[in-house]
Parts: sequence; structure tokens; C-alpha cells
Amino acid sequence: MKKTILLAFMLLGCCTFSQSTRLVINNYSSYNLVGRLIAGSPTVANAYLIAAPNTPGSYTVPALMTDIQYTSFDTSGLSTLPIYNWYLAAGMFPYNDPAVSALVPVSEWATFYFQTKDNAGNSYEDFRIGNPAISSGIGFTSSSYQLGSYSEAEWFDIGGYTYLQVY
Repeated sequence: MKKTILLAFMLLGCCTFSQSTRLVINNYSSYNLVGRLIAGSPTVANAYLIAAPNTPGSYTVPALMTDIQYTSFDTSGLSTLPIYNWYLAAGMFPYNDPAVSALVPVSEWATFYFQTKDNAGNSYEDFRIGNPAISSGIGFTSSSYQLGSYSEAEWFDIGGYTYLQVY
């Protein structure tokens, strides 16, 4: 009986917290990161999410902004850099919509396609950084490390956290 109860609680825990990693973004560079933050599932068709724009019009991580954390897609509006809406295959939905919550168990943080820009809006470099296994499964390409002329970016996982760091 104890084993059955323990197994039931473990299964419940897996279902409740099935998105396996939190995303932490650290922008140590002097550039704004402007682009598309994408999450998805390489095993379920059309199960991907794209972060809707924040100010000034694209998903933007301001220069020198660190320790931005997203616990899950359906709590992303509560972050220090909130994502209030997500684009799904069926349209745009608020972060706490059941359609977004339904993708939490099958999706992971995949990639961030971005340009480095100064405060005047001048572009310097393009990056496609992310988890190549997940991003390629949803039709995007990325690498886990890129070195540019002005900055560099890396994407890695440690202990239940996915990190995106730009220097």
C-alpha cells in the first residue's frame, strides 16, 4: 500500500511539474537583445510558443539586465521581465490561458533568435542560440554557443535550469 501511495504522489508530481527546466536570462552585454524567444516540443506537432512583444515592440532583454527567470510558460507574466502573451499555432493567448498551460507538459525552452542593438536601435550582430536538439525538432536552427565581433552568447542546462547568457 505504501508503494502504491508513493507511486501515485510521484506521478502527480511529474504531471504537475512536467516542464523540466526554468529559464534564466543574463544579459551582461551593453546591448539590448531584440528577437524571438521560442519554446517547443520536438515530439508533438505544432506544440511551440513564441514570446509576444514587450516594450519597445519585440521580445527585448535590456542591456545589463540579469537574473530574469521564467519558471514556466503559464507563469511568465509574473517575471521581472514579464511575457504577458504567447503566440501559439492557433493565435495569441495570455500567459495564464489554458491553451498555454496545456503546452507546459510537452514543451521546453528551445531557442532565442535575436539581434544585439544599442539604445539608438542600431543592429550589431545576429544570434541563433538555444538547444539544437529541441529547436531543430520544431523547425528552427540554433547552436549552444556563438561568438560574435562585439559579444558572445551561450545556452546551457544545469540542475533543472536552462541558462541564456550574453557577454
